[in-house]
Amino acid sequence: NVSRTCTLALAIGLLGVTGLHAQTLAQQEVDQQASRLFDQVMSPFCPGRTLTNCPSPQADIMRAGIKERIRAGATADQIWDELYAAYGDQVRSVPRASGFNLLAWIIPGLFFVLGALLLVRWMRPRWRSTPVAPVPEQQQLDPALEARLQSEMAELESVT
Repeated sequence: NVSRTCTLALAIGLLGVTGLHAQTLAQQEVDQQASRLFDQVMSPFCPGRTLTNCPSPQADIMRAGIKERIRAGATADQIWDELYAAYGDQVRSVPRASGFNLLAWIIPGLFFVLGALLLVRWMRPRWRSTPVAPVPEQQQLDPALEARLQSEMAELESVT
């Protein structure tokens, strides 16, 4: 009877530890999903900050609400849709690539391409090799001057 009680107590203890471990893993998963969302959502209470960095008490409430929605089984897309419906575009850290917001994606790319083209145009003359001056043709010396030069060269060689 005592061994049966010990076995039952051990089984209950193991079930409790396993259940606690499962809860811890579930909580870690909720925290990870929530953290990813907090990093992507701009705080409606602290302009220019994500929900992660907003020290506002309203942001604390919003973070707790998001975690609660994740625990209840809501997906990130569902939470995004709810936040967008409640706060509009101000919660997006990256604008949607549609409508007027499409310009936020196109204009930087156009400026990059335009800058690259201007740089290439400006650098093109500098990339070309500098032209080499043509070698002048050898001029024929006057035969009398040539003879004098030869004799002086021979005289110098005989001295040395």
